[in-house]
Amino acid sequence: MTMYWSLLFIPMLAFLTPIKASKDLSIIQWSIYWIFLTFVIGFRHEVGGDWFHSLNDNIVYNSMLGMEFLKIFTLSHLPHDIGFLFVHWFSQNLFNGIYTTNLVCAAIFTSGLLRLCRATPAPWMALVIATPFLITVVSMGYTRQSVALGFIMWGLVDLMNGEKSKYYLSIIAAVLFHKSALIMILFGVFSKTRISNKITKKDYIIISLIIVFVSAIYPNIEHMVYFYITNTQMNSSGALIRVSMSAAAAIVFFIFKKRWEIAYKDSNLWNLFSIFVLLLLPLVFVVSTAVDRIALYLLPMQIVIFTRACVLITESNTRYFFIVGILFMYSLTLYIWLYYSVHSVLWLPYDNILL
Repeated sequence: MTMYWSLLFIPMLAFLTPIKASKDLSIIQWSIYWIFLTFVIGFRHEVGGDWFHSLNDNIVYNSMLGMEFLKIFTLSHLPHDIGFLFVHWFSQNLFNGIYTTNLVCAAIFTSGLLRLCRATPAPWMALVIATPFLITVVSMGYTRQSVALGFIMWGLVDLMNGEKSKYYLSIIAAVLFHKSALIMILFGVFSKTRISNKITKKDYIIISLIIVFVSAIYPNIEHMVYFYITNTQMNSSGALIRVSMSAAAAIVFFIFKKRWEIAYKDSNLWNLFSIFVLLLLPLVFVVSTAVDRIALYLLPMQIVIFTRACVLITESNTRYFFIVGILFMYSLTLYIWLYYSVHSVLWLPYDNILL
């Protein structure tokens, strides 16, 4: 478990140290940490919930070896996520199989994560918040969805700055790795900022293209609806905890909403996130798996809201206890998941082909 605790304590110590690096040194620090984090995730060996599924259990993934490249675009493969098939084909046929696949996926995820963290007032604290779920569980356990999240987090920085077109491009890339990322297009369509405060013709065009795309992959959407919603036997035991923590972030946002509107130009975006996650909360008890998959895309709100709240809290003692509470909460979350989660056995012990 040493590696998982290292992923938590390294950014925590960087956040708590009173000595701050200069701009140039900070770039070097973050570049080194990007490489470190990418290698930890990408070169893991027999670690995570998706490991044996991608390696042995999936017929389509196994068929990549020796297949002609153009065949991955055939109709028989369209129900699958073409972006992942593209990466996995190159990995299986030209490199070292699952390790290259995981490395590429890890690089995309960490690039999006670190970009979002650096866009917050407390980047290292943001990484502490990201460690228990986003890094440990999602990046090592939901490979395709972690890539989608990487693109989404990259695009969220653009959306926070009012650049919807760039956000849409990120969502399109995300959809190539996991079709459930389609739902995140709604945040681009309905978000308003001081820079962009209305739904444009471009938004309507995007919606039309989404409808066409969904129609084209209808058989797979039907399968997803059955797998996540109709099939009530599916259950995600960690859904309530993950959604509850995002709901806590939503409550913090509403507490500081007036100050947020003065300090930041993207209040409407996080208002949408907050309302959406609160609507999802009661659904956890009905369709936990579907809610859990959607809620994964809402995890970045914890990074943004909790770090910005540290700035919006004006009273020093209150800010101190808030920061301590956040650090303690995410440390406790990692502890509980590692020692008591039903599925953590798939992550333990941590092994890496470089070690």
